[in-house]
Amino acid sequence: MSRWQRLAFRAKQFDPRRLSGLVQWYDAADQSTMTLNGSTVSEWRSKVGGVSVSQATAAAQPTLTTGYYNGRSALTFDGGDFLANLSLSIQRNGLSVAVVFDETTRFPFAGLVVGSPSSGDDFGNTPGNGFRMSVHEGTNKPVDLFAPVSNNIALLSPPVSETNALGKCVALATVAPSVGGNGSGFMRFNGTPGAEDPLYGAPSATTGTVIGGRFVGGVVDTLYRFNGRILEVAIWNRALTVNECRTFERYANSKWGTSAVA
Repeated sequence: MSRWQRLAFRAKQFDPRRLSGLVQWYDAADQSTMTLNGSTVSEWRSKVGGVSVSQATAAAQPTLTTGYYNGRSALTFDGGDFLANLSLSIQRNGLSVAVVFDETTRFPFAGLVVGSPSSGDDFGNTPGNGFRMSVHEGTNKPVDLFAPVSNNIALLSPPVSETNALGKCVALATVAPSVGGNGSGFMRFNGTPGAEDPLYGAPSATTGTVIGGRFVGGVVDTLYRFNGRILEVAIWNRALTVNECRTFERYANSKWGTSAVA
């Protein structure tokens, strides 16, 4: 068995729960975690933590797409859909967020995973604001993490053209706290790391979780909703190591056929 065959075998055996600190895990391949409203999804339950995100408005519910890849299902967001739990907090200092997605049409700055505050915006430089992991706009900016605490911070992925950013991708953001509450963060896109940003501020937590949208002006704004398929979301309450990031990327590649460099 070659090295790559061994890696692929290990990836097939991997489960995100094997990486400690997993607090939310949404898997579109597991239809038992969803509550259906016909062909749309009104609730998506995490496979850890006993929590969920939901959508009561039928017109804003993502659609279950069966047989998307190797018999696995996906959730399709049409640019007007989102799922949320505005009482499900995400800490911002010492966390990792992984998203496997298939973007079909670029809506600039559309949300992938957002930690929403109780009011205001998911951006800004005031403590208490949220953070966003979103698609971006412009050449060489396919995804970013914007996580303000005492300072603005925008973590951009490595140079990838807008065209190449469409299709199946895996994005992973990690923020590591250090002594005194200051931390550092970095972004990975399809297995390639971006530059580390050392300016992360004091520890704090958001008050809600949004998937597929952005929290602006105290609401999930209609202008910043994702268009494409979201396949998997995993959130840890600690920073993953580089090797752990690579393990998840190999898993995403094996399971979903992403183009991640393993």
